Amino acid sequence: MLEKQPLLGINSLSKRRFQVIMLLAMTGPLNIYQIKQKLSLPSYSTAHKTVKDLEKEGLLRMQGVKKTAKGVYAKIYELTFLGLMFALTNEKILNNLDKVVEAWENAAPLPLREYPYFVKCGLKEEAVKFYQQATRHSIKELVELNQMLANLVGDEESVEETLTKKAENIVEKLKEIWSNKFLEEIIGPKTLESLIKWYRALRNDPEIRSWTIQTLRRKAIQYRTWANVTEKILKIIESKEEPEWIKIQKQEVSWPIETSWKFH
Repeated sequence: MLEKQPLLGINSLSKRRFQVIMLLAMTGPLNIYQIKQKLSLPSYSTAHKTVKDLEKEGLLRMQGVKKTAKGVYAKIYELTFLGLMFALTNEKILNNLDKVVEAWENAAPLPLREYPYFVKCGLKEEAVKFYQQATRHSIKELVELNQMLANLVGDEESVEETLTKKAENIVEKLKEIWSNKFLEEIIGPKTLESLIKWYRALRNDPEIRSWTIQTLRRKAIQYRTWANVTEKILKIIESKEEPEWIKIQKQEVSWPIETSWKFH
């Protein structure tokens, strides 16, 4: 099931909606009545509207239908990756990551799923810090994407339509951005002792090692390509003689594929 219309409420996530996200992050999937009871909401309709608003914004989705203790069938709602990402902005969630990751393994990108492994490697505090950085960066990307689309199409309904049609691609790209940022934090400036601990951790888990190699190879290709393009531009600009524009026009420029939003 696609995560419908993500991003639309990210600038105005109400306290009640955030409470629902926090509750699900800590407890796992729930039905609307359970959400109403656990948060002591004034009515079922209030809980229903809050859940539906979050579903529309791509932060929740219906997991399925389950029979309750009273013998009634009720829809069960779970967090999407977008919802999980917003939960990661909360200190309480970060202090209970073992429980949260276990409950939401299917929605989490690989580096987050491997949190228990990083803890075993003695990297708990740094891992949490890097999760925070990756989350802040990803939310910034979301806000910028929403604004960019609004500026391009100039109509909220058109923005919603674009996001709805490309929801799955957007969420996968967001996971990629989140994961890449996490790896950037790992290999960024820090003490040699810390770097070696992370290098060992990246090497000693087969899945993490494979993901790291693929990501770093992709980054290396991007950097080399950008360097080549930059050198060509530099030669054109610093040339004392007028460049051969016709010859330059016929040349193909291989722009690197970077972390960016694509809608085709």
